[in-house]
Amino acid sequence: MVPSPETILIIDDEEVVCESLTEYLTEKGYRVISALSGREGLALLREHKAALVLLDKNLPDMNWTSVTRGIWDIDYRTRVVMITGYPSRESLMEAMNMGISHYLEKPFDLNRMTHVITRALSHYYLRRSCEETQKAMGESTDRLKEFIDKLGDGPAPGKNKPLPN
Repeated sequence: MVPSPETILIIDDEEVVCESLTEYLTEKGYRVISALSGREGLALLREHKAALVLLDKNLPDMNWTSVTRGIWDIDYRTRVVMITGYPSRESLMEAMNMGISHYLEKPFDLNRMTHVITRALSHYYLRRSCEETQKAMGESTDRLKEFIDKLGDGPAPGKNKPLPN
């Protein structure tokens, strides 16, 4: 299944957070799915292939680093935004060291959230576009090599016609 770039997965153990974010993001035009645990979130991601995951730092069933690794095992391009009600400098640094580029604090500033989601999805689109371009260029290069190899078996240029006297 090809990922829908507009799909956002919310993984948060607080049902009210999932519901309010789903309502807000749906109004913004995104397709939103949500899970109340890490395991449920990973199962949904395998099925629906979201481009972005809003991941709560404190889940009851899994450590956020395990969930993040699971997300990237499913699709390394998926952007992960950490959300937490208990922000700290240490958790911010840990998230950045893990490769999470954005961090949102609860309660959410909706303008900041919109900005962060837009940036994260832009990064996703750019990465996907670069990969598609590289693949297309690789296929073109392969065809060019095949063409050159075929030419190499024929007569040298200008040798296939007799020279005029």
